[in-house]
Amino acid sequence: MYMYTEYIPSTPVTNTTGFSIWDGTTAIAPGGTVGPSVSLNSSVGIKSIDTGAVVFHLNYNVASVVPLGIGGSDGTYRRYTHDFTTAGGNGPGMTDPYTGDFWINSESCELYCFRLSDTYSQTISPLFPVTNSNSDVMIVGFTNTGATGPWSFAREVNITENPSHGYLYLVPRLLTATETTHDYLLTYATFTYPRLVYSGTFSAYNREIFDHAGNMYVFSSVPSGGKNFALHKFTLPTSAPYGGPTVGGGFTDITPWGAATGPNADGPTYTLSAGAPVETANIIPMYLPLTDDLVLIEKFFPRERTASSYDPALMFWSCTYVHSPASAPTWDHHSTFVTGYMSAAWAPTSIANAAYAVTDAFEVNRYLGQSDYSYNIDYTTRWFFFECTKMTGGISDGRPRIVLVQYKFVYGSTPSVVQVIDEQGWDDAYPNYRRSTNAYPPYSGTVDAAAVAVSMNAGYNPDRFVPLWDIGIHDPVTNTFWWSGGGTDSAGTTAFFGTFDPKFANRMQKADHTPGGSTIAATPPFMKLSFALSYCAPFVVGSTFTSQGQILRPVTAQESMTQTGPALGKKRRTTYAAPLLANAQGMSMGVDFLTMRPLDFKSPGGTVSLTLQQTFSGVYWGVVDADSNYDNMWCWEITRPYPCTVVAVEIQHKTNENV
Repeated sequence: MYMYTEYIPSTPVTNTTGFSIWDGTTAIAPGGTVGPSVSLNSSVGIKSIDTGAVVFHLNYNVASVVPLGIGGSDGTYRRYTHDFTTAGGNGPGMTDPYTGDFWINSESCELYCFRLSDTYSQTISPLFPVTNSNSDVMIVGFTNTGATGPWSFAREVNITENPSHGYLYLVPRLLTATETTHDYLLTYATFTYPRLVYSGTFSAYNREIFDHAGNMYVFSSVPSGGKNFALHKFTLPTSAPYGGPTVGGGFTDITPWGAATGPNADGPTYTLSAGAPVETANIIPMYLPLTDDLVLIEKFFPRERTASSYDPALMFWSCTYVHSPASAPTWDHHSTFVTGYMSAAWAPTSIANAAYAVTDAFEVNRYLGQSDYSYNIDYTTRWFFFECTKMTGGISDGRPRIVLVQYKFVYGSTPSVVQVIDEQGWDDAYPNYRRSTNAYPPYSGTVDAAAVAVSMNAGYNPDRFVPLWDIGIHDPVTNTFWWSGGGTDSAGTTAFFGTFDPKFANRMQKADHTPGGSTIAATPPFMKLSFALSYCAPFVVGSTFTSQGQILRPVTAQESMTQTGPALGKKRRTTYAAPLLANAQGMSMGVDFLTMRPLDFKSPGGTVSLTLQQTFSGVYWGVVDADSNYDNMWCWEITRPYPCTVVAVEIQHKTNENV
């Protein structure tokens, strides 16, 4: 999901709805001036990752009426969104996994909720900032469990302060009668974040993460004077009616390491400020639900060690695990699992042996840690896309390059590399996609080579208070990554995703907002990078051998089904056999080991033959090749590694009674 605002020649510049319209603060009468790039024409865009189809849901809904008395409404006012701009800068947005509702803040900072049940039209006024009208109110997560709620968690950072206070707002996840009466999203409880950081870098040094019991944690560090990593747990209030009083709840410092141990032991000399804006967070928290572990990644940048330095030799990452954080946390720390120089196999190395020089990285599928919802996905393996340059013989080519790396995280172990994918194949496939400049330091100036990395540089917005990085989504079912592939921001950079997806070329705009040009009014996940699925094939190590089994010859009248007594001395011929089998495959049967008939195991209903990777359990009825003789002892055979358990067998045969 993403916001899309279209501004083309046919877009109205006045209120043509026939109604007065209201955005929560301002009413516009019929015929009044509207901002064509910010009002009435915003939509929630939904792109199917299975079919590629895109559906736009206009936020304006003629049936959505502002109640009598709200904003001067006479009971006929309609609604409009404010400041979802064609220049970008909206969001970030987040989808409630329990309801499908889409929460996102606009350029003018208020927080909206577009509900699936309303087909993503606007039916209530947004939650406005409290500290300052220019302070963003951003969604940070959702819970469905806990003493109160269910809650949406929103954060506002006071931009008038430096350092800035951050405030956590508990907003009902499901619209309440009180909110409907007030016609606004409402804050039911407010809590102050435990650490102050300048608003432009607050979200880079304070990261929220949720466990699956409804607890929220904040992993944090400070911008200068030493990293001073800390972990706080947020406890929900036991009561939080609208208007108060709020009972209980708040932040508690549960940091299990000391001032000079764990991650704090890694960076005593990393004391300088990285500056603002910060493009990516200095910390990355994740959660492993099966083992109840937090994974806390710490970044150490060269410019935090030496002013204005981008020396890869001074860059590294560490990882700290915290087990059972809600009750009795224990921790385990691993330093420098990523360094500024990495080998082709993605292992720390020296400059002389490096295949890559690492600048920074983004985590993919950040949504996994932003609610207490349990997704059907392996949380222990996570993808990151690293911004690098290619190294050859100790020399960098000076051009940005993406390397996708999948790590596995297990408490007690250094993060291990699962897969490494270099972007070179995409560069070969898309030779004409390039960007004129590169915002990733230390590289600057003209980029004269095609590269997916430069085309993906969508989220960096150097004149915003908040870093808007493009974290991406990975679909494990199809092994496909989705990114915006470029987009606009208020600096007017080129929208490269439009060139990756020709279906949206007609939404590219020139300066006069006619079709064409190089700007576009959205940053959706339009660049798709797919890979063949890899499979783990089970196998058995060892020497193969053949297993055989055979029953004794039937002698009694009951076994041989003879009518004149025991069958010894009477010739018989086996015609059919019905073995009862358990987890069998690769089996043959007969009455000797010279003439064996392979068993054709079928699916339930007997319609489709099973593959050799599938086993059969049940009764198999089949023909046996045999001549009349005194033996006819049913037998079976398999050759390893195929399994076979014969539970029982019944045989049908014909006997010569000798009469």
